[in-house]
Amino acid sequence: MWLRTFTAARFRNANARATGLLHHSRLRVRHRLHMSGAGQPIPLVAVLAFDRPDARELRRANRTAHLEWATQQPWIRLGGPLSDTSATEREKEKVIGSFLGLQTGFVEHLKQDPYTQVGLFERSERYVWRVSVGSLASFPPDAVELSPRHQDRFYLIWGVDKPGALERRLAQREKHLAWLRASETRCVIAGAVFEEAPPSGDAASASKPRGTILIVRGFNDVHELRSWLAGDPYQESNVFEHIHIFGFQPIICRVDSNSP
Repeated sequence: MWLRTFTAARFRNANARATGLLHHSRLRVRHRLHMSGAGQPIPLVAVLAFDRPDARELRRANRTAHLEWATQQPWIRLGGPLSDTSATEREKEKVIGSFLGLQTGFVEHLKQDPYTQVGLFERSERYVWRVSVGSLASFPPDAVELSPRHQDRFYLIWGVDKPGALERRLAQREKHLAWLRASETRCVIAGAVFEEAPPSGDAASASKPRGTILIVRGFNDVHELRSWLAGDPYQESNVFEHIHIFGFQPIICRVDSNSP
């Protein structure tokens, strides 16, 4: 296992040089995934946190402190900024939030995040994320950094199920998984999301998928991505009520050294 860390001075220097979304040296962290008794990876907690309107300067002013803090938290398995994909040019894209994949049991620690403490986020969504296709190890090592040398861009897709879509989802699940696996060069990691804390410990609610989160690469633009998504059996069966597409730049990725 190895870990590359950054000093405060290096963060400050990088922050001073920043002219785009985010800029500093590469970070790639390898760390053993915790396994369940069945030999399967324990689900992650997916957190989508969205910035307050006009919070760009607040994010920028606290970026260094946030990065220093985040790189010291081994329970953050995956993390990076989300950007608006409506801009016509990548350099004009606006960071609108953050995505984190956390080891279970550490959500409360997010209160210590400098971004949280200064009130950067307007709202957040949290789910249990059960990865079924791909893995954290699928991220190219030279793409996990603020100024990636790997020029492929990433998109994060968050599909929210329609009410009453469970039967359609279950009926199409194997076809959906086969479709994703057939696109393994594009689908980095994907899985269904579930309610994090169902009311009154409702087991039935906890086992009901609420949507899907997948991270993909290898698309020239959002239009090409949407054309690919149209072939998803879930899409064809009208499972999703909303599909949100964000640009995503992985900054932290902690990977099991034995992952495929």
